[in-house]
Amino acid sequence: MANNGKKVCVPIMERESNEVDELEARIRKIQANCDHDFRLIEEPELRETRVSGVFMGKVRIFGAPRMTLVCLKCNKAKETNILEICPRCLGSMKRGECLGAVSREKYFEGGSSFSSITLYYCPNCNFTVASDE
Repeated sequence: MANNGKKVCVPIMERESNEVDELEARIRKIQANCDHDFRLIEEPELRETRVSGVFMGKVRIFGAPRMTLVCLKCNKAKETNILEICPRCLGSMKRGECLGAVSREKYFEGGSSFSSITLYYCPNCNFTVASDE
């Protein structure tokens, strides 16, 4: 198929700005100046540990349950997890104490004498997460 004398490769910096580029720039400006109101786009799947009211965070090689937040005002999205943001009230999670050797047995099946758990909690609503160290 002939290219009719058109350049086949046009680096981004060499091409002319188009309407989509202008709209994307406008969106970036709106998002940069927004006083965001982030909300979850779907409820994360929370699994309770062996301790009632304490949920699983990072377990062995698997990361903490992920969440996507989207601003209701400007549609900006950000990825986070339940060790950073509370899935109940969207407050910031705080790292608590490391419970030391053999603490994994209390929270997770298949404990190890070399494994320990760190608790994370939300100071706003007391949501608590146990996470492998």
